[in-house]
Amino acid sequence: MIPAPSLDPFSWYHKMQQENPVVFDGDYIHLWGEKGVWHVFRYEDVKRVYGDYENFSSEVTPRMDNNPIANSITNLDPPRHRSLRKIISKAFVPSVISNLEPWIRQLCTQLWEKHLESEKIEFIRDFAIPVPVRVICQLLGVPDQNHEQISHWAKAFTSNPQTEEEVGYFFQAQQEQMEYFTALIEQRYKEPKDDLISSLIAAEVDGERLSTEDLISFAMILLFAGNETTTNLLGNAIYTLTEHPEMQEHLFENREDIPQAIDEVLRYRSPVQSLFRKAKHDIELGGKRIKQGDYVSGWIGAANHDPSIFEQPGTFDIYRDNQAKLSFGHGIHYCIGAPLAILEAKIALDIILERATQLQLEPNTSVDLYPSSIMYGFQKLPLVFQKRT
Repeated sequence: MIPAPSLDPFSWYHKMQQENPVVFDGDYIHLWGEKGVWHVFRYEDVKRVYGDYENFSSEVTPRMDNNPIANSITNLDPPRHRSLRKIISKAFVPSVISNLEPWIRQLCTQLWEKHLESEKIEFIRDFAIPVPVRVICQLLGVPDQNHEQISHWAKAFTSNPQTEEEVGYFFQAQQEQMEYFTALIEQRYKEPKDDLISSLIAAEVDGERLSTEDLISFAMILLFAGNETTTNLLGNAIYTLTEHPEMQEHLFENREDIPQAIDEVLRYRSPVQSLFRKAKHDIELGGKRIKQGDYVSGWIGAANHDPSIFEQPGTFDIYRDNQAKLSFGHGIHYCIGAPLAILEAKIALDIILERATQLQLEPNTSVDLYPSSIMYGFQKLPLVFQKRT
């Protein structure tokens, strides 16, 4: 039922919103071998799926030994989710993110200025991937020599595998990542450093601390959520600016509008297009009867283009009110790393537009979309530009 990834999935979303706003797809295969999912496309229904944890559970991955993702905060419901988030929030405070700003600015400057003389860049490979990888590694205290491996694991996490070979690759990457963070966390127990893992180890609420398994799970989720999604946000932002060259000059001359532009990119081309929940009870949604235990996919990309909420949703308008967007989820699972992703994108656009003008796709080349219905982003984005003088 789900079409192949395209630059314009929104036409399909609109069609589904009108004709099949809640529809069952019996052919969809989950990682753990089960088949079938309910697709949900209209804004209010998607918002309910994410916000109503009493009826739609986040515990979508079967629990099993040696599977930290299945036991992570993103795969938990209250009350356990609430207690874990309190402890994590005690360590992952706003100052941790804001203190990274000078370092991120220096990193973005170094990466972009490598390409000033050639006036061309393969943006995903040379900028959009290394920026969030290095930022997350800096945050967690991962040594420089492991950055490439970290990026490899993060990409495996968002591959949406369907074949037996792809599923095997997914779980192999997960196992390797778990072993890596187990060793790193053991080191931090013995020798704490000035990094987030050490802060998480020390964090305590009402006498409770994070277990080693909790720490591994959060590190792996942060790697996924803070890496691949930010890569997609950066790529989607730059691609959108190539479609709207007048906006490049506007943002150069009006830097205060960059946060609004990023906000609109998050709505217009949401890095995450869909997430899963599981029905806790028999329940009606959009006129359809969903049974207890059925999987439900809320389409964020469709909700963010619902014309009943966003006027002329296919128009890129940085001045629209985007408070209703669901790009970082909704409710108790609203993305804890959202401020970091936004900060990275804000700094990146500021650095790039300060140094480059007339950003456009390189002639006689093509872009490669990320092969996933869950994510929206690019694998390749070759650009040319003129150095600003």
